[in-house]
Amino acid sequence: MKLLIAVFILSVYSAFIFPQEGEYKFDNFSISVKNNIVLAKSQTGETLYSRNFGNVKEFMADMDGDSIPEFCLIGNKIEGGNSTYNLYVFNTVDTFFLADSLESLNTEPYLVFSEELEKDVIVVGNPDILKIQGIRKDSSIVPLDCYEFDGNTFNLANNEMYDFFMQTNEELLDSLDDFYASHPMDCQNAKEIKLLLASIYLNYLNANEDSMALHFLNKYYFCDDVTEFKTKLTELLKVEQDEEPPADDNQ
Repeated sequence: MKLLIAVFILSVYSAFIFPQEGEYKFDNFSISVKNNIVLAKSQTGETLYSRNFGNVKEFMADMDGDSIPEFCLIGNKIEGGNSTYNLYVFNTVDTFFLADSLESLNTEPYLVFSEELEKDVIVVGNPDILKIQGIRKDSSIVPLDCYEFDGNTFNLANNEMYDFFMQTNEELLDSLDDFYASHPMDCQNAKEIKLLLASIYLNYLNANEDSMALHFLNKYYFCDDVTEFKTKLTELLKVEQDEEPPADDNQ
């Protein structure tokens, strides 16, 4: 419930900080967003950056906690009926450039405050989940990742977000109970909600609740390949922790 309230408050707040068109002035340059085109110009009128993002929302946020806000964009694309999001964070100190970006599947990125890190972190959908066979791209539920921004790049912060992942699982477990209240608990139906099961399992791992994760999957995934499924999910999490998220190279 606490998480739902937090997300609701953020949604209301987002309505005010996400203008569709705006202009932002800094000491050495200005940024304008018009018709989904982001344009940065120097004081002399020289174009420093120009790109059409398509269905973009912009906002200013102090992503790294240094009291200097970064210029942020959330881009949304709809292809084949599927909606996908990307988050872009730009440097605004002295000059303007794309610092880093994150993919977010069909989950619109949003900010939550981390008491452990004492600053905001960004929550996105985990695109690596699509590497696992049998995962549907159009599913409304995807595993979530939390990232902190250090002023230059995003760094995975899942290990610092215990309360977030455990509260998220409370809601997902309610959805799971609702599903099995009207469906037989068998392999066929487990595969229908494979992404939901994967999300709950990964949330437990991100909260370092390994025993709870294993108990959960053994209890609710009624298929013979449960060991293989568990291994793939665990490997996916390890690869994610070992790799830095790539920055967008289309600057």
